[in-house]
Amino acid sequence: MGQLGEYDGVDKLSSPSHPDLVAQTTNLAADRHRRSVCSPHAYCDREDITTAKLFYPLADAKQFFMRLPSMESQPDEQQNQEVFAQFHKYPWRTDLAFLKGLIALLGGVEKLHPDPTHVDLALHARIFYYRKVRQIQIDFSAYKLWLGGNSGNSTPAPDQDVLSALYWAQDRVAAVQGPAPPNPVHAVATFAQKYTLRSPESSDTSLDPPSGPAWQQAAPKLDLRVDRNAVGGSDSGDAAPYPNHFAELIAAVRANKPVPGVREIPDTVVRDPEVKPVGRMAAPRKPWEANIVDSSQLGQTVLQDFEIQQEFPPLNQGEEPESST
Repeated sequence: MGQLGEYDGVDKLSSPSHPDLVAQTTNLAADRHRRSVCSPHAYCDREDITTAKLFYPLADAKQFFMRLPSMESQPDEQQNQEVFAQFHKYPWRTDLAFLKGLIALLGGVEKLHPDPTHVDLALHARIFYYRKVRQIQIDFSAYKLWLGGNSGNSTPAPDQDVLSALYWAQDRVAAVQGPAPPNPVHAVATFAQKYTLRSPESSDTSLDPPSGPAWQQAAPKLDLRVDRNAVGGSDSGDAAPYPNHFAELIAAVRANKPVPGVREIPDTVVRDPEVKPVGRMAAPRKPWEANIVDSSQLGQTVLQDFEIQQEFPPLNQGEEPESST
């Protein structure tokens, strides 16, 4: 409470029922008035203002309140601007827990189609989730006013961005061939994290994932055609473009030149003097030869009309054996 004192610019009430209370209230209002003139950010109690309205002359009260700062103090307004900006920039589309909760609030994946009522529901869901994770309460009406004042921003509002991502993800998941995912909410929320902002007039569908199994979508993407200029080919003719290495191979074969990387193998027989037609180790005995003691009798039935040569036949005349390296 401020100090009580005289205030020359204010007239006392003529006949109040409680003179002491009137005098105290008048001096209090005068003290508030002086401090508001000295300090532009003077704080004014809501109860003090109400009391001054009751016991203050109308003309002087009007002058008094015109000099007072607004009930919404400037530091609070600045703080609200920062809080709204942080709330606006929160990565809503990449928060998997928030996306799952929003899908449940909207009625499940079957309800994920454009609906005007979804915008306010998404904002209420954001306010509730933000209070839960950041312990900060966002005023719905004040944030809507702040959002309307920043309508010049080119990026869409977070609510519309999140809803567009969910609609897009639901269409992509529904287009995938094969059995339905065991957890549709998780599948749609995960797909929505891959959503990229696109202008409404853009018709580019390169950002849409192809329909098919997950392993096929994860496979590396390669170009089906190769630029001829990039591999040194010519644009003449209707021949299909070749990769650089394959084009060099075709050119070498057509020009009857040695192919790079191919080893020339001679068509002559290479004889190693250490190699003989007959091995040095004795042949193992057959089961019916187990009782034969004289090894000279082994295999006589087979070799009686045939003699094994101990050396390779000579080479043709004019050929010289090459030593192996």
